[in-house]
This record gives sequence, C-alpha cells and structure tokens, in this order.
Amino acid sequence: DYEREIAIIAEYTSNGGRRNVGEGRIIIQPNGETGEFAIVVAEDFQGVGLGLKLCDTLIGIATEKGLRHVYGSVSNSNKKIIGLVKRLGFTIERLSPEESKTTLKL
Repeated sequence: DYEREIAIIAEYTSNGGRRNVGEGRIIIQPNGETGEFAIVVAEDFQGVGLGLKLCDTLIGIATEKGLRHVYGSVSNSNKKIIGLVKRLGFTIERLSPEESKTTLKL
C-alpha cells in the first residue's frame, strides 16, 4: 500500500552488475500524523552521504504526506546514525541501554 508504506532503494551499478547499497522506509501510522522511519546503508557505502540522502528523501516524503512527526529506533552502539539524526534535528530518547527512539517534528 504505497499510501502508507514507502520504500526507497539506492542502487549501485558497476561492471554491468547492479547492487542495492541502501534502503529507506517510512510506514505511516493509522492516525495519519506520524510515520515510522528506517534506513540501512551497506557498510562499504557508509560515510559518503548516502544515509543523509535517504533521510532527506524520506523527510521530504513525510512532509508531502502531511505528517507531523517521524520516528525510528536505533541501537545505542550505532554512533554514525545517531550523529546523522542529531544533525538533522531529531531528538533522542534513550529507551534502554541498547536502544533509543529518535523523533523529528516536521
């Protein structure tokens, strides 16, 4: 259901072969005001701006859909994504020693 679940794939082409190197997803909650947000970037493509591009694209989609907030869960050990979402203005709420919730007001 594209109205509620949107996925963005980043694909890399080299030597005639294609490879998925990143994915971003947003799932709009039934209230129509919030969306669960997730990204994954292949290890060898981290640190080159792909995560930022996926986040920026998903934030744009969420804004176009009229959402008020997006949120996601992150591992507290994933310093790269925590740093990225902080730079984008997300708040971070520590849920446990292992996990935090990130939220962005749109």
